[in-house]
Amino acid sequence: MTTVYVNGNVYTVDPTAPWVEAFAVNEDGTFVGKRGRGPVVDLKGQFVMPGMHDAHCHLLVASQEKLFEAKLGLDSGPEQTVKKLRDYSSSCQHLETVGNWLIGNFYHWRNFKDKKPDRKFLDDAFGDQPVVIREYTTHNIFANTAALKAAGYEENPEDPWDGYYVRREDGTITGELVEGAAKRMWASIPKGTPESHVEALEYGVKMANRFGFTAVQEASANAVYLEAAKKLDEAGKMTINLDAHVVFWGAAFSQEVPETLIHSINGAYRYQTKHFNPNFVKFWLDGVPWEPHLTHCPLADDGKPDYHKILVPPKIFADAIERFDKEDGRARFTCAARAPPGSRLTVSRRCGAADPTVRSMNSPTTWMSTQTILGGTRSSASRQR
Repeated sequence: MTTVYVNGNVYTVDPTAPWVEAFAVNEDGTFVGKRGRGPVVDLKGQFVMPGMHDAHCHLLVASQEKLFEAKLGLDSGPEQTVKKLRDYSSSCQHLETVGNWLIGNFYHWRNFKDKKPDRKFLDDAFGDQPVVIREYTTHNIFANTAALKAAGYEENPEDPWDGYYVRREDGTITGELVEGAAKRMWASIPKGTPESHVEALEYGVKMANRFGFTAVQEASANAVYLEAAKKLDEAGKMTINLDAHVVFWGAAFSQEVPETLIHSINGAYRYQTKHFNPNFVKFWLDGVPWEPHLTHCPLADDGKPDYHKILVPPKIFADAIERFDKEDGRARFTCAARAPPGSRLTVSRRCGAADPTVRSMNSPTTWMSTQTILGGTRSSASRQR
C-alpha cells in the first residue's frame, strides 16, 4: 500500500526538483513516482527532508550515561562530586542497573589540586562502596579504593606499556587510570540488566530520530550492544539503519578487553537483522590531545611516531587487517594525531597494497574498507560464516 503526503514544504536534495509539495511512499520505505491506493496525509505546510546519516556515534553508552548514571557536569570539585553522587545514590535508579557501584560523568582536572583528583575524598565519603567517574575525554577513569580492589588492582601496580597510573609524591596511585591502565577497570564495571540495555538503546535511537537521523554508524559496539540491538529490531523498534563497529582494540568505550571482544567480533554475524548490521570492526590507535595527559601520538622531530603512544601493537594490528580483509570486512580507525594514520598506511603497504583511499568523516576519525587498504575491489561488508 502506498501512502501519499500532500501540502508539504519538502526539500528533496534533487537539483532538478529541489522543492516539492507532495510525495508517495511504499510500505517498504521506497519513494514512488505515481500515486497508488492508500491513505493521504496532509502535512499542513510542515518542512520535510531526507533523513540524515550520523557517521560516528556512541548510542548505547551515551544513553546509559543519560538514563542511569550520575551527572556531575564539568565543574565539580571534591565536595560537589560527593554531593551529586549521594543525590544520585538516594534515587536508587542505579541499583537496577549496576548493583551497588556508583558511576558518574564527568571529572575535569582543573577542579582538583595540582590537576590530580585523589581517591581519598571518595574513600572518606563512600567507604567500601565502589565509585568510578569517567574523565571528560571519556578515555580515562577515576576510581576509589573499593572499585580498585573490586577490579583486582594491586596496591601499587606497575605502569602498563599502553598507559599509566597517576601517582602521589610518595609513588602510590591516586586512583586516576590513564588509557591502558584503565582496561581492567572498564571491564569490571557491572554491565547492568539486559532490559536496561534495550531501554537505553531505544532511547538513543529515538533521540537520533528526533534530530533527523535515519542512519547511524555505531563506533563502539560490544557483546552487550549486539544483544540489545538485535532485541530492539526484533521488537520492531529499530527506527534507524544501524551499522555497528565491534571494538577490536579500545577498552574505554567497549568496557571490555581484547580477549573477550574477539568473541563478539567472531560471532557478530549472528546478530544481523533487517536494520542492524554489526559486521564492522573498530580500532583505537592512540589517545587524545587534551590536557593534562596528552595521550595522542604526534610525530617526533625525526618524522617517526612514538610507538609507546600507539595503543595497538603493530604486529597485532597488521595481522588483524589481513584477517578482516580476507573476510571482506570493513574497519574504522580513530586517530587523534598524525602518527597513527601514518602507521596505518605503513601497515597497508606492508600488506602489499597501494596507498589507500581514505574518506574523512569527522576529525580526527577516518574510515576505510580493508579491501581498499589492501587494494581490493570487492564492496560487500558482510563476513558470513
